[in-house]
Amino acid sequence: MPELGKYEALQKSIDDAWDIARRLDLELLKFLLEMAKLELYREIEAAINSSTAERPEKESPPCQTLQ
Repeated sequence: MPELGKYEALQKSIDDAWDIARRLDLELLKFLLEMAKLELYREIEAAINSSTAERPEKESPPCQTLQ
């Protein structure tokens, strides 16, 4: 999924900003970044679920009983 690369880059940016906020002891910024990360995870989950729903299910062959 090419979209996941975009999400990975965004997650890294959030993590980097969170680390800077932690070092500068910016509690409000850390909180807002955690909220952004949660929203990012929701978007990733929705993208994965959407991708999974688009794939056609493979039909399994009918079961045969042994006689």
